[in-house]
Amino acid sequence: MSILVLGMGNVLMGDDGLGVHALRRLAGEGLTGVDMLELGTSLADCFSLLEGYDVIVALDAVMAGGAPGSLYRLSRRELVRAERGGLSLHECELLDALDLAALRGRHPLLHVAGMEPLNVTAWSMELSAPVRENMARYLTMIRNDVREFAERRGSSAERARAAEDARLRGDASRISVFSLQGRPSR
Repeated sequence: MSILVLGMGNVLMGDDGLGVHALRRLAGEGLTGVDMLELGTSLADCFSLLEGYDVIVALDAVMAGGAPGSLYRLSRRELVRAERGGLSLHECELLDALDLAALRGRHPLLHVAGMEPLNVTAWSMELSAPVRENMARYLTMIRNDVREFAERRGSSAERARAAEDARLRGDASRISVFSLQGRPSR
């Protein structure tokens, strides 16, 4: 399972660029086991890149009405459901890029790690105080999410190896089918 971490937003518009700021911090720390892309706001041209990954972790400002600095985890389903309300300035373009990838037969899992911004309309290269104060918690949340996806990758690989071993032994009756959550399906 390949994982892409996307830093989204416009660093010239204050908190709108918090995804890019977070990605730069993670890259500086040497986050391993993932590819990283500072996408900024050029989503329309990235669908061919996105389709090459199994999991996409998008870092972005999410306007869900919480207090500035609030942290959010959103699945694609939650993002689509909230699309009319406009949780993120970039969600529609990201969903469009994933829809284009789907037309080509690729269906990456989307996970949005978001933070409530204070201001996304003022020209500034600085993050607001509430976003700066919660950046460490945000980075911890992202690291934990990436670790969880990487562990799923490992357990998926182990299940695939066990299934192949059982198939080669002619012992297919012992193979369980697993859902995406790693629980046996019925």
